Amino acid sequence: MFGSARAGMSTLTITPFSVCSRVYELALEKIRERDFRDPMSGEPYEPTTFYFPSERGRSVYCEMDFRFDAVRPETMEKAINIWEELSMMYHQELGSTLMMINPVIRSMISPTYIDILKGIKRLFDPKGILSKGHLLEDM
Repeated sequence: MFGSARAGMSTLTITPFSVCSRVYELALEKIRERDFRDPMSGEPYEPTTFYFPSERGRSVYCEMDFRFDAVRPETMEKAINIWEELSMMYHQELGSTLMMINPVIRSMISPTYIDILKGIKRLFDPKGILSKGHLLEDM
C-alpha cells in the first residue's frame, strides 16, 4: 500500500460535507509548515487522499495517508507530528468524527465514554479477537 516508502499512517475522518475541502487544505498547511517531504523523492509531500460521500451526501469519509520511511526516523517523526496535529484539528475545528481513537483524541475523551466503548466491545467481542491491540488496548 505504501510502496517504496515502507510505512505510513492515515487520518480517517467522517466530516460534514460543508468542510470536507478544508480537511485537505489543513493537511497542506501542516505539510508546508513542517517542510514534510516525500520519503522517496524528496519533493514536497502530496498526501494520498480518498473521499467517499456517505449519509446521502451529508457527510464525507476522508482517508489521507502520510507515508514515511521507518528506517529513517526523521521522516517518521514529521509524519507522526503532522498526523497528531491534524487529528486534533479535524476534531476540534471541523467537527469531524475520527474513525479510530488515537492517543491524542483519547486524552480528550471522558473516562465514562471510554467505559461505554469498552462495554460495547466486550459485548460484541467477548474473546477480544477483533482489532486486537488497536482499539481500547487496555481492556
